[in-house]
Amino acid sequence: MVTDRIIAALEQGTAPWRRPWRCVDTGDPGGLPSNALTGRCYSGVNVLLLWLAAEEGGYTSDRWLTYRQAQEAGGQVRKGESCSLAVIYKDWTKPAEDEHGNRLYDTDGRLLTETVPMLRQLHLFNVAQCDGLPEHMQPPQA
Repeated sequence: MVTDRIIAALEQGTAPWRRPWRCVDTGDPGGLPSNALTGRCYSGVNVLLLWLAAEEGGYTSDRWLTYRQAQEAGGQVRKGESCSLAVIYKDWTKPAEDEHGNRLYDTDGRLLTETVPMLRQLHLFNVAQCDGLPEHMQPPQA
């Protein structure tokens, strides 16, 4: 998926990694993709995924939101718009259990836990795909 998109961009004459490798959160294209609500920059493979999505969609902003975040900000994703995918990796801690589903405790009576890796998809929309967002979230005008 990612490799195919990078190859397609290269065949069209675009080197998607030729951008500033810093998070400036200006909303202008070219910086690291960031969350429009939190200002947090995306990292890892999500940078390439969102740069490619912005290039393919012709978006004029490097800011992204989930559908729910757009609504929380007072905006709405336009009908018919497609999301772009990013990924989240988290370690999930849960109570340790034996083979019968009983919780396990150490010798001092403290609950034992185990860590389970979790990979989840994020469905993101560029702010250029939304209407009604506050002015500071609006994409720059071309």
